[in-house]
Amino acid sequence: MQSRGGRGERNDDDRLRYSIVRYFGLSESESDCGYCKQQRGPGETYGLWAYHLEPQHYQMMIDRNWRRCGHYVYRAVNEKICCPMYTIRCDAENFRPSRSQRRVLKNFNAYIRDDRKDRQKINRYSSKSNDIDESYRLLQAAEQWIETKSFDEEMLIENQNFEPIVSNRTNVSIQKDSHHCSERLSDGLTEESFRIIPENQNRTIKKESMKKKFRRRIRLEDKLMKREHCSREEARKILLERSKSKQPGTKTLEDYLDEISESKQKETKHSFRTRFVRFDSDSNETKLLMRESFDVYRKYQSKIHKESEDEISLKSYRRFLIDGPLEFSRIKYTNNCETNLDDLPKEFGAYHQHYYIDDRLIAVGVLDLLPECLSSVYFFYDPEFEFLNLGVYSALREIALVRRYRRLVPELRYYYMGYYIHRCPKMRYKASYRPSQLLCMETFRWCALEKCLPKLEQNKYARFCSEDDSSGDDDDDKTKLLSSDIKILTANSIRSLGEIKTCNQERLRRIFEFTKLIGKEFIRSKVLLFENDL
Repeated sequence: MQSRGGRGERNDDDRLRYSIVRYFGLSESESDCGYCKQQRGPGETYGLWAYHLEPQHYQMMIDRNWRRCGHYVYRAVNEKICCPMYTIRCDAENFRPSRSQRRVLKNFNAYIRDDRKDRQKINRYSSKSNDIDESYRLLQAAEQWIETKSFDEEMLIENQNFEPIVSNRTNVSIQKDSHHCSERLSDGLTEESFRIIPENQNRTIKKESMKKKFRRRIRLEDKLMKREHCSREEARKILLERSKSKQPGTKTLEDYLDEISESKQKETKHSFRTRFVRFDSDSNETKLLMRESFDVYRKYQSKIHKESEDEISLKSYRRFLIDGPLEFSRIKYTNNCETNLDDLPKEFGAYHQHYYIDDRLIAVGVLDLLPECLSSVYFFYDPEFEFLNLGVYSALREIALVRRYRRLVPELRYYYMGYYIHRCPKMRYKASYRPSQLLCMETFRWCALEKCLPKLEQNKYARFCSEDDSSGDDDDDKTKLLSSDIKILTANSIRSLGEIKTCNQERLRRIFEFTKLIGKEFIRSKVLLFENDL
């Protein structure tokens, strides 16, 4: 492996690839909730600092409700907090765009093709912005904690024993994506969109819904009567025949996206393209791309989230959305496919996806490409293009990207959208990407969203899977883990926990807490738990 700053493509030999994490335990300070703004007490979030993470290890973590912000990885104590957070994922293979999502695709294509700006409802509610508010607060607290400790991170770099473990991600790799492209716009959903309706309100709401449908149908009939010079009865017959002849599902998500692929843009009013950017060098090109994306980020945070110039800095942007622990790991395709792969990343890891209209950067999606999913981290755009509903549009492109990968890597089939917070109206838009599943915090199994929502209406924290489902990971056998599985990285060696004779009871309690939260599969893989003062 090459040294930091000049790493080329990684060798397939993974023998010495380790992840290194430092577990903090429960938060110690009070803070405001990033979702409902209520004050939270201490002890409501578990946290750790990830110095290096292999993609397969981070996949294990997000499947146990952990999520990263920069190098900081956290998991809420859902039983205690005001706004329980459940990991949500969409089954991309079986996803079908809704009517409002198809409208976003049509309007985007109309703008590229004809420069037509159709009126559509814009909703600025953005889960990723709320996720990021919460994550950034935790990231700052973690950085302050680390600064108070006597620990030199460069030890991990300079120690020759760990040279194969550590690598720097700082050569920009740019790949065009002409075929496919988590803050998301809420797709027009309101606070009531997924609320279970009490029986006594059901009829009233149904009546209102019927009135809207009736008025819409009358408008269609009026237009048809005027255009065809026919009676209302004849107009109704025409509409009925049209509805019968219409074949549902004939136009796929990919069909919409392909309408404005680069090969079909010879006569369009605007050009559109995307490309993947990988920030793992300090070259001039990298710095230029970072500055370009930061300018869009600054406009977005200022206009959409009303942040002041003092709150937006290149340093915080880097810490937040550029720097991270994910190592790049070569994707091994298990299926033979004739699909052109030139526009797809060839390695798992962290990427930015840049969106260009007429060669102008208009939006950026921050993504983690993992062995079983594409995880949406954040999305921001130039407010000048807000009319295109880019949050929804980018989510649809990302789902299509998962579907492309699925043909090559069958295990990669899900689109992770971060956390679903039922108590936060701004987060409910995620439920519009179906079929989706929520992670049960009692069993660490996935449960269909439709089965979870009624339970969340009754209780803010709920077990989704039935009582008959046992946990997928029995962590009660601490002795076995102590003697053979838990690997500790100290200042000068790697040892199993059983070999360390100086561990006090409090440290043991914290380590066992970590193994319970993270799961045996994670502990038994190539993971080092950093303990500086042993």
